[in-house]
Amino acid sequence: GVTPSHAAGRVGADVKPGFLRRTLPVAAFPSNKTDIAMERLAAILMSAEVCKNVIETNLESMNLLIHPAMSLLNVGFYDRRMAAGRKADFYGTGNTESAGLLAELMDAARKPICAAYGTRYRSVLEHIHILYGGEGANVHEAVAQSDFYRGVGDLPADIWRSWMGNDLPLAHVPLVELAEHAGVPAALHRGFVDIVDALLGTNSWVSSWSVDKCYNWYFKSIC
Repeated sequence: GVTPSHAAGRVGADVKPGFLRRTLPVAAFPSNKTDIAMERLAAILMSAEVCKNVIETNLESMNLLIHPAMSLLNVGFYDRRMAAGRKADFYGTGNTESAGLLAELMDAARKPICAAYGTRYRSVLEHIHILYGGEGANVHEAVAQSDFYRGVGDLPADIWRSWMGNDLPLAHVPLVELAEHAGVPAALHRGFVDIVDALLGTNSWVSSWSVDKCYNWYFKSIC
């Protein structure tokens, strides 16, 4: 997974390390190097889960699963905070019931894509519980009750722009292309890319690491 596992806070002269996430999904590329990677990562990862391959870990990326709905459905709120020169509580005020619902709907669309590529599907709600602990019967409740998300605090009001500027070409576009290559509809995710591209003034379908671009890069690298 792409999320970090460690952090540190300072109180006076004392620096206190913290472990942010449990059972971090890990795979290496190529997948036959995963065992070697795990031997080296054991010194810094308190707990990890060995996954099948990087397709599995990337299809389960928390950036892909958590950021989109909170970014899109709260643009007006972030704009007003930005105009006032103030920060925004992305995981607090931005965690509305509608954002939680949209996250679950986009997550459910992932299930047939995972099936098409023979990787497991574990819901975003399960991921939150495993990585961060806590309770919650749905995504909205789980984020609201998570010590990790509550501890993030205020962030720059336009942070969604930089996050989506990375996530669209590196996560959402590849997800849509993988789905459509396998004959699986991904209308909700494709629509999300189009809408956020319009807001950012970008064209992620052209600038992204597309499936074809990755395929060509890989075979050039091994030839």
